[in-house]
Amino acid sequence: LTYSTQLGSRMTALAFDLDSTGAAYVTGSTNVNDIATTAGVLQPKPSGAGLNDYYGFIVRLSAAGTAFEVATYYGVIDKSVEAVSVRSNGVLILANGTLALLNTGLTTQNASATPNIAPANLAFDASGNVYVADSGNKRIQVFDGDGNFKSQFSGIGSPLAMCITNGPTQYLYISHAGDKDGMEDAAILKVSLDGK
Repeated sequence: LTYSTQLGSRMTALAFDLDSTGAAYVTGSTNVNDIATTAGVLQPKPSGAGLNDYYGFIVRLSAAGTAFEVATYYGVIDKSVEAVSVRSNGVLILANGTLALLNTGLTTQNASATPNIAPANLAFDASGNVYVADSGNKRIQVFDGDGNFKSQFSGIGSPLAMCITNGPTQYLYISHAGDKDGMEDAAILKVSLDGK
């Protein structure tokens, strides 16, 4: 075990990714309004202040795991930041159905797209495209590395988890959750990157 650290009381981590230095960008939700945010960040205070409200957060944890290098709240009340990917052009997050590209210091939001999604997972191909498992709308949406919409496909059930293979010909593996009353039709699907 290299390190183990507690993010903070009542902070739920939902996703993380590492940058080239080994620092971890961690996203999630919290119902505390006193995270020690850093100077100049995008959202130094939560959007609400109710006792039972929760808020999205993004932190960059040092490579040693000893401290928050950068910390910010993100989004509106009763929402979370569900996914994160460190990209060459910034930090791509999925929050409340919106893809957003932030700079690595979490001080500015470079771009955002509102794809009207009920997200479950993200995957990335070798070209840097982002595949979003939109379980609520039973589809996969595809965005470029800056968060711009490219395409979508359906016929894959209610996708929850997914991954993309390595190699010269990449495939997308998708877990279909099955119907809400049971798992009789749950499946793992293998499709090409265009959904066929």
